[in-house]
Amino acid sequence: MSNFDCLLESLQQYADSATADSAAKARGFAKVVGHGNFVIGLKCAVVVLELLDNLNRAVQAKYSSMASMTTAVQTKVQALNQLRSDDTFRALYADAVVLCRDADVELPEPPRYRRPPRRLSGPTVAHRPMGTSAEEYFRSQIF
Repeated sequence: MSNFDCLLESLQQYADSATADSAAKARGFAKVVGHGNFVIGLKCAVVVLELLDNLNRAVQAKYSSMASMTTAVQTKVQALNQLRSDDTFRALYADAVVLCRDADVELPEPPRYRRPPRRLSGPTVAHRPMGTSAEEYFRSQIF
């Protein structure tokens, strides 16, 4: 995450200097990576994968016993369950927004709401299951 700015800059430089096909792919990749929705997903994935990476090392150690492996798994399950709190997600979301602002990237936003066709929804107002803010939407999708 510390090299996020460098990654975006490198993709833009490559897109400017590469051939047409490679430049188009680099621009498309930069557009996906340079969006807040990718950043919030990446922040959440990094937290989870750091815990699981430590667990994998503990389980795959050459001289580990079954008891130590079981204890390591139970500890990581507890740590993963603690990550599912609203306070943890708020902190992750706030970090992602700060990273987006620092890198001059679009802020996370929920997808556009699409109304169902009238023949399916009838005369009533269709239910909108998503939250009203981007934070509520990503909390329900990721956590």
